[in-house]
Amino acid sequence: MGNEGYGLRGAVRRLCDATLQIEDSPGRHTLVDSLNVSVATGILLHRLLTAQQGGAAEAAAGGSAAAAEAAVAEAAAAGAPEL
Repeated sequence: MGNEGYGLRGAVRRLCDATLQIEDSPGRHTLVDSLNVSVATGILLHRLLTAQQGGAAEAAAGGSAAAAEAAVAEAAAAGAPEL
């Protein structure tokens, strides 16, 4: 998990096999510039566990487990910037 303003230091980033980025919802304008590291960690863990558990938690929340799983896989494959 990187610094709220600058992300991961270059030396740490080079040690990573993959990085992910949390993006805002399309078409949504918020006043938030960055996420607290505990909030970002919670979002990431929720997405990963939801994908791993076949979407039960995401379905219960009214979302799409397939979309969550696809987003995590796509971001990891693309080498997206850190959280």
